[in-house]
Amino acid sequence: MSVTSLSGTYYILGQTGTYLELTDNNLGTNLTTSHYSGSQGQQWILALATGPSASSTVYTVKNVQYQTYITYNVTQNPVHFVGQRSSPYYWFVETYQTGYAFSADSSFDYSWNVNNGYSSDNNPVILWACCEFWVLSPVSTANSSASSTGSSSNKTPLIIGLSVGIPVGIVAIVVIIVLIRRALEGTTAILGVNTE
Repeated sequence: MSVTSLSGTYYILGQTGTYLELTDNNLGTNLTTSHYSGSQGQQWILALATGPSASSTVYTVKNVQYQTYITYNVTQNPVHFVGQRSSPYYWFVETYQTGYAFSADSSFDYSWNVNNGYSSDNNPVILWACCEFWVLSPVSTANSSASSTGSSSNKTPLIIGLSVGIPVGIVAIVVIIVLIRRALEGTTAILGVNTE
């Protein structure tokens, strides 16, 4: 099923737990995946475009940092690597499992996949037998400005919450245990029970 309302700026997360990323602006450079950094190299603008026929819904996918488009050139690319170029390339997008599949044609016989399905950094994206799903996470205005200065992601509140919350929770549990022990010791003394 195709979709028609995805125009926006996103982080694009693959099934491998890594994000689409460009690491330079050299035309033809392979699209890769890496763990989340929040950089503009991992931010993508999806723009609705007119496809090869009036009934086709396609998108261009443009990198925020380098202002280049994700592309696929079958004549110069026998190994199916997905790269970048300066002019728009049109991708078919449809919902698939819990995300979206991106394909160079409407058949979706081949779609974006992480080469060998590796979850380490700097793995190339390839066109391969359908389908790997990709999750689109909107980039907020705050994240856009924070990532341009090299700051961390929108995951910061969770990390701060855990780093503050866990030690405070442990201290609270220890205090409760001490109070319970003292209360029990006081009860046994009042009852005249010898605990030795």
